[in-house]
Amino acid sequence: MDATGYGALVQVCAKRRQNAQVLKYYKQMLKENVVPNTMTYNQIMKIYSTQSDGDQKALALLDEMESKDVTPDQVTFNLLIQATSQKRGDSDAQMPLILYRRMKKTLVSPNLFVFNSLISASSKTGSLALAEMREL
Repeated sequence: MDATGYGALVQVCAKRRQNAQVLKYYKQMLKENVVPNTMTYNQIMKIYSTQSDGDQKALALLDEMESKDVTPDQVTFNLLIQATSQKRGDSDAQMPLILYRRMKKTLVSPNLFVFNSLISASSKTGSLALAEMREL
């Protein structure tokens, strides 16, 4: 099966909230050296973001995407910003802004959802300085 076929299966399972099955298909893709597309990666990130260590897993997926020449999109970065803003530690507080800068470097234009997630992250962490917010 190719990435399109697996992607369709992942989408159907995700809509049915069959997260274990989604992860099974993802692992099968990797085992068969099938490179997931952006939508598939986004579904995996969405699942990871509900887990206690999901922010780190989601960030690792971004690195994996880039290593496989899969282009992240607005949804990718929005999911990552939301996932990383759930943490309250000082070391995690700047991650949403770091992701925003990484987004700009990859030439992905932020949309309203991304800006809303950044504002929400700022209110949760209290770490995004006003000067940094002007950058947005």
